[in-house]
Amino acid sequence: MAHAANLSDAAHLRWDELLSGEPGEAARTIEAHLDRMTGAERVAWLRRARSEHLQSLFELCRDRPLRAEHLVPSSLRGGLPEGNLQAPAEALHDGVNSLLLFRVFQKRFFRAADGTLAGYNPGPFNWATTPGYFVVREDEGGLFFDYTELPRDVPAGWPRPIPNQRRLGRFVYHGLRDDMRRVSEHVCIGAVSRHGQPIDTWFALCRRE
Repeated sequence: MAHAANLSDAAHLRWDELLSGEPGEAARTIEAHLDRMTGAERVAWLRRARSEHLQSLFELCRDRPLRAEHLVPSSLRGGLPEGNLQAPAEALHDGVNSLLLFRVFQKRFFRAADGTLAGYNPGPFNWATTPGYFVVREDEGGLFFDYTELPRDVPAGWPRPIPNQRRLGRFVYHGLRDDMRRVSEHVCIGAVSRHGQPIDTWFALCRRE
């Protein structure tokens, strides 16, 4: 059984094995394994996930809401003082999604002095699409990333926010919403919808330490 696996071998555990148990136990087991891994092991393990694994992981964690502290921990001092964008509290998350193309990606987040969270999707094709900015919002299910809204200000050195319906961004980011759930201390899982309709796309993020 998955729960009997040695935690020291966590990075080598099979996705099918961990997802096969009772849902509550499986979610707790995956959380324990991820919390024992190094950052590099977490990312490597997540990148071995297939589309159906990411979908199953989201379903396991559907009732585990994500909180703002997960994305940009309060231990990251700074914030964005009013009128000063030189000292942001930032966090970088490595990601893997269920798409065949651009499967590996990153999301970069910042926390403003008033607690507002926002982020974007750094990548080599931002010049052709948009940076893919979003604002982090919360509803009864937890946090979600809202691509229909742009942050008012961004940290110095970040790309200029461009509406996601511009350029080729209208095919990539326009109308997106990512509903997020907590997996472990560093890992969260998301399900993507466009204009309110699920598009059968899932992704996992792992916050760098």
